[in-house]
Amino acid sequence: MQPLSLKLDTRYEVDPAPSRINYRFQRLWLMRSFRLFTKLILPVFLCLAFIFFCFSNEKMLNFFKSYSSNAIDSFADRPELLIKLMSIEGASQPLERIIRDTLPISLPISGFDFNFTNIREVIESLDAVKSVDIRVISGGILKIRVLERVPEFVWRKNPKELFLLDEGGAIVGRVFNRAQRSDLPFVTGAGADVALVEIANFINLLKPIEDRVVAYSRISEDRWDIVLDNSQRISLPSEEPELAVGQFLILNQSENILDKEIERIDFRNKQRLTLTLKNNEINN
Repeated sequence: MQPLSLKLDTRYEVDPAPSRINYRFQRLWLMRSFRLFTKLILPVFLCLAFIFFCFSNEKMLNFFKSYSSNAIDSFADRPELLIKLMSIEGASQPLERIIRDTLPISLPISGFDFNFTNIREVIESLDAVKSVDIRVISGGILKIRVLERVPEFVWRKNPKELFLLDEGGAIVGRVFNRAQRSDLPFVTGAGADVALVEIANFINLLKPIEDRVVAYSRISEDRWDIVLDNSQRISLPSEEPELAVGQFLILNQSENILDKEIERIDFRNKQRLTLTLKNNEINN
């Protein structure tokens, strides 16, 4: 007889059915409201609770403030973020000196502490500056490119003030006497700064006698008088003054009118030219 050997199967079959907790969770997960609560509402609530806890605890709040401040300061003070030098291009030496003296910064300075808007406003507030471009280039260099206004006229606004104007009538700077910029055309009178286009036309027309022109005087903010040497004056009309200048040049070329004892040549009345001598008038 053969001995019987009993083999016991010690393997346990795994139940494929989920556990009760897992089953209930899967059933809950099928609910849209539960998924929304788990993915959105619960995380937001936990974040708000943490923030509320931090802000309600003074020690914790001071810790976060100190930590964040130290972190920002240590990052801002990194050498590669420092602005060390300043370069100014497009400005004359006097204007460059004014810009350097005017800017409220002390180099080196961190790029985080540099206010581009404030610096731009300070530079553009200068009369001689038309526009400015500011940027920081590699090497920690603050590059300021300035478009400077070019003075084209000397303007006597009132008996006490002399200004330099660019071609558009913007004030470029001030002078203390006419001799400082005797190379520029001289204009006088209120409102002359807004009518400089006409002056440019006069200058082109009066080239044959440009050495005799002393000033262009704005009268009542409406019309021009051309002041010549020998105390002579040409009074132009408010309308079509260039036409009157052309008529004067023709008259002077044919009659040499400027070589005569004439004080004023008046074109204001288009129907009649008036020549004024010292105490007499000649109507033409």
